[in-house]
Amino acid sequence: MKEKMKFGIIISIFIIFFGSKAKSQQVDCPPNQEWEIETRTLVEFYPYFILGGLDDFEAIKARRTDDGYEIKVDWSSLYVGGMGGLFRLTKEEVKQMMYKAIIIHFTERNCSGMGDPNEMRFVFYEETECKQLKHCYLRVKKEQRVFCTDEGWPGPDPEFLNYQGEEFYNVRKLVTCGKQCCQYIFIVDRGVDEHGSRYPRIKSFTKIPNPGSNCPPSTDVDCLKGEPEPCSSTCE
Repeated sequence: MKEKMKFGIIISIFIIFFGSKAKSQQVDCPPNQEWEIETRTLVEFYPYFILGGLDDFEAIKARRTDDGYEIKVDWSSLYVGGMGGLFRLTKEEVKQMMYKAIIIHFTERNCSGMGDPNEMRFVFYEETECKQLKHCYLRVKKEQRVFCTDEGWPGPDPEFLNYQGEEFYNVRKLVTCGKQCCQYIFIVDRGVDEHGSRYPRIKSFTKIPNPGSNCPPSTDVDCLKGEPEPCSSTCE
């Protein structure tokens, strides 16, 4: 109980909220999953006055597995306010905190899972944007490579691509080309602090595509060099 109160205080300092009314517009990731655990149980370690109304809290779904949990979080309902805004936390930084918070919650609600072999496997299903690198080339004459620079210009000068004896200025931009369902896999064991108390510790983290989920195939090519422009995500 003390550990739960301690963790609740830490979270309350940052004042991280999950909006109770937001609904996800995500694709089915993972498809046809049967969730077993009521999501509102996750907020047990939060001070209730921070979250406000809990009746419609539906941000997290979970399912017990043989060696841990499978979890889906509706991150669209996550925002940072109060002290979290004061410390200039980004939404991504808050998400990293919430992964650990969720893991702590589920290890504490099923401590028997941390016995022998003293490990649990947490699989978070995440909808990830697929990205594609697009190019725009400007042909450059050598006498016009750098027309002028202001006095005190710190540099560097723009970089130019030499291709088949000609020089080009390459403007690149990432564009969204689809979505992919990914698995964020945390292997968690038990650490021991200086007081001899055990706590959930992230042993390893990996990202892999959910089986059967891929970014859309691409036949696009770089307009200058003819090289492939694949559509891919960070979990591939």
